[in-house]
Amino acid sequence: MDSLPLEILTKILLNLTPNPSDRLVCHSFDDILTPGCFRRIRTGEFTKDAFDRLVSLSQSRVSRYVKDYEYLVHPPVYRRTYYTHFLLLLGHIRKC
Repeated sequence: MDSLPLEILTKILLNLTPNPSDRLVCHSFDDILTPGCFRRIRTGEFTKDAFDRLVSLSQSRVSRYVKDYEYLVHPPVYRRTYYTHFLLLLGHIRKC
């Protein structure tokens, strides 16, 4: 970014809607946008693959920018077995 001062470029980029792929334009864009792009990490499901990605992220250089981590936990799914049927009869489990 030879023609535009870094301070002006920073103000312009930080006023735009964050887009992680913009970090790939050049090193200056990467330095400016990385903290905002990795401030919040969301995982759709907490699976083994999601956990592996979380471990990988924790070992990368962007881990210092993560402030919030959100993940989705599904409620337990009960299979109809004799035991759950018995508990339903006793009233210990509410029928969904």
